[in-house]
Amino acid sequence: MSQIKQLLLLKKEGVSNRKYVEEHPDDHYSLTQFRFHYSQNTEAKKESPSTVLADMRTGGEKLFLDFTGDTMGYIDLETGEMVQCQAFVATLPASDYGFLLFVPSQRTEDFVYAITQCLKHLGGVSRMLVPDNLKAAVVKTDRYEPSLNRVLEDMANHYGTVVVPARPVRPRDKSNVEGNVRLVYMRVFAELRNETFYSIDELNWTGNSSQRTQETMPKASTPSWRSTLQDPSSG
Repeated sequence: MSQIKQLLLLKKEGVSNRKYVEEHPDDHYSLTQFRFHYSQNTEAKKESPSTVLADMRTGGEKLFLDFTGDTMGYIDLETGEMVQCQAFVATLPASDYGFLLFVPSQRTEDFVYAITQCLKHLGGVSRMLVPDNLKAAVVKTDRYEPSLNRVLEDMANHYGTVVVPARPVRPRDKSNVEGNVRLVYMRVFAELRNETFYSIDELNWTGNSSQRTQETMPKASTPSWRSTLQDPSSG
């Protein structure tokens, strides 16, 4: 049983965060880290008795967000110049379902645009958005209490979700999205490396077609990823 779930049960008996940590000195989280994750868990799960942190693969709990390290580009028909684009990748860990969108940059406005397009594509909203520690997402990196970009926070509030960045130097926190990044390299970057594109829309259409053509179906043992997401119109 996770620390958060244990404390949720002990809260009924009046056990405080500090008291719990004092009685469990060998557990993983420090008091500061524990408070941060507990507050995020409480905010994200006000209407549900289960815990966000109990299972990384609970359907609809988390949507992981990242950019690939490399770029792909298209030729501007007016200038003849090659315009490089950033590849945004999102992943639902319960089903390993991936989403790809090429955007002009990693700036906040393009990052937020990519997230909103992803949510529209999915037809719902996960309870938590888990970005890497990107400049577009995190103003000040901290192992326990990172400061988030205000625009990203406002977007999350609009959709009724919360943003919990992956912890620095914790590869397991974002293993699913990094796995999908590798698949994008194989299915899109490698397959289309010799192709020429003349707009970002063409790049996106071809990139997504290449990805979906080779993509395996979600696991039969997991619930439909659409059925586990929140309705964005209800937020």
